[in-house]
Amino acid sequence: MAPEQARGEPVDSRADLWAFGPGALRNGQWRAPNLWPSGCASKNLPKWKRIVAKCLENDRELRYQHASEILADLQRLKRDGGSQQSAATAPSPAASSPSR
Repeated sequence: MAPEQARGEPVDSRADLWAFGPGALRNGQWRAPNLWPSGCASKNLPKWKRIVAKCLENDRELRYQHASEILADLQRLKRDGGSQQSAATAPSPAASSPSR
């Protein structure tokens, strides 16, 4: 239950965004780096924790205001993690050019 709901205050869509945070905690991914793609857990785990913490912000004015904001942060997280992994596994330009 969102903090404002527990206090008996009016509830809006931000209560659902708060609920997303507990769902992410229950899922446990923030505690299980082995679920992340190889090599990106150490870089992205702190960012994931910040996203969840912002969802769980007690002050709804400081919480995410729209689900699209969470989506944008998650897409950035995925992009940043994917670029690190692809850079590590991509062949070097020298390896792919034919020798003379």
